[in-house]
Amino acid sequence: MLEYPDVNERKRELARLIGVEDRMFVEIEGHTRVYAIADEDMDRENDEKTSAVHFVRFELNAAMCAAVKAGASVKLGCDHTHYPAHTTIAAETLASLASDLRQLVLPLPLPGEGWDGGSRGKVRSLNLFRHPTMLFLLSPAKSLDYDTPPQVNTHTQPLFTRQSAALIDVLKAKTPQDISRLMKLSDALSGLNFARYQAWSKKMTAKNSKQALLAFNGDVYEGLAAKSLSPAQLDWAQAHVCILSGLYGVLRPLDLMQPYRLEMGTALQTLKGKNLYQFWDAQLSNYLNERAAADTSPVIVNLASEEYFKAVDLKALKARVVSCVFEDFKNDKHKIISFHAKRARGLMVRYAIEKKATTVKKLEGFTSEGYRFEAALSAPDRLVFRRKLES
Repeated sequence: MLEYPDVNERKRELARLIGVEDRMFVEIEGHTRVYAIADEDMDRENDEKTSAVHFVRFELNAAMCAAVKAGASVKLGCDHTHYPAHTTIAAETLASLASDLRQLVLPLPLPGEGWDGGSRGKVRSLNLFRHPTMLFLLSPAKSLDYDTPPQVNTHTQPLFTRQSAALIDVLKAKTPQDISRLMKLSDALSGLNFARYQAWSKKMTAKNSKQALLAFNGDVYEGLAAKSLSPAQLDWAQAHVCILSGLYGVLRPLDLMQPYRLEMGTALQTLKGKNLYQFWDAQLSNYLNERAAADTSPVIVNLASEEYFKAVDLKALKARVVSCVFEDFKNDKHKIISFHAKRARGLMVRYAIEKKATTVKKLEGFTSEGYRFEAALSAPDRLVFRRKLES
C-alpha cells in the first residue's frame, strides 16, 4: 500500500511510480534478488498512474528457503527510480517466517507451485510437496491455439517477465518490414506479429493469455494432447516439464503466455548481444539448476530441438542430460523423420505424465504408436526407440 494523505501529493506520486509493483524485491543473504509477481487478478495501473494498492507475492526456490531456515538475513526493498528503499526483516519476524517454512517438512514447492497469491480465487494452489526431480525439456511451437477454452483455470505467472518485456521493447521498435526480414516471414505473418508485439503486456491475465501447454499446437503438442489431460496430470506436468522459449526463456506448462513468434535462433540484436543465445546466456541453465537443486542425482530429458537446446549452457548445467531418439523404418532403413520424431517427443511426455515417470528406466517402457525401446542401440544417456511404418 502507498499511502499519501494529501490528494494532490498522491496524484503526483502515483503518476511517478508507474511500475513500482514490479520493482519490489526480496533479497535473501547469499542469493540473488527475487522480484514480485504482482496483481495476477487484474491490472492496477494505466498509462497515467499506478494504484495505491497492489497484491504481490514472491517465488523462492528450495535453496533460498533452506537459507532462511538456517538463519540467513532477509531484506525487503524497492529499486524503482523514484522510490529506492529497503529494510531488513526484524529478527522476531524472521524467526516466525523460518518456523512457517519448517512446518512444510519437505522442501518448498517449485516456483509457482505452492501459493495462489491470496484468497482471490483466481489461481488454484498446486501440490505443496516437491516431486522427485526429472525434468522434460520441450521446444515451443509456431502454431498456437487461443480459440479452444482451457479445461482448467489453474495458472501461474511466467518467471522471466522482465526479460520478456526487454525483448518486446526491442521488437516494438521494428516495422512489419523489419520483422519480415528478420524472421523471414510473409507480409501477413509479419503484420500479425507486429500487432502482437504492440499489444503485448507484462501483465498476464486470463483475458490476454493462456496456459503455455494448452496454447501451443504444433506436431509435438498434437502428440502430447494436453487438452485431454486431467487437472491432476497438469499438476504433475507443471512439476516436471519445461518449455524453452525465445521470448519467455523457460515456460512451465501452466504459465500464462500471450501469443507471439520469436524463435530461439533469431538474430535479434539487444544490449546483450547479436542474438537470443547471447541474450539468455546462462540464465536458462541457472534456472534448471535451481529446479534440480533438491535432488542429489537430477536428470534432464532433452526432447527439445537442437535450435532450442543450444540456449542451455551445458558447461554450467549440473544435471545429467538424457536424449531420446525416435527412428522409423522406411525404404529399407531406419532413419529420423522430422514430422514423426516431433510427434514422438510429445507422445513421450504424455507417457511420462500418465505413468508419472521419474526415472530413466521407466522411459524404456514407452510403446506409443508402435515405438519400441532398442536396448542394443541405446546408451545410458541416449535412448533409441524404433518402429516400422506401415506402407
